[in-house]
Amino acid sequence: MAAGEIQDTASALEVKLKAGGTLRLPNTVSNRKVVAVLLRWLEDGAGRALYTFEEMSALLDYADRRNTHNFWREFAQAGADFQAFCERQRQLTSAVHAYIEELWQRDPW
Repeated sequence: MAAGEIQDTASALEVKLKAGGTLRLPNTVSNRKVVAVLLRWLEDGAGRALYTFEEMSALLDYADRRNTHNFWREFAQAGADFQAFCERQRQLTSAVHAYIEELWQRDPW
């Protein structure tokens, strides 16, 4: 069975699934990560994943399967919650900025 197809344009990410149907959403970094997680959740009738990490990486134009595997791992670490998963980087960045500001206020030079 073919892995499926993703049409990647500047404004949309369109996923044509193995099982039929299409998922269409804006083409953003966060949406690409969410699509990778959603593809991994799709299962066949026997409960096996429809897409391997390698297939997902090829569909999403990543050079290595570790990209999609890392998204899956980060999603699990975010409690399998899409909002927490997508905001993870923003939270890390905010924490780093707060720490740098604290250090600077203690000793600006």
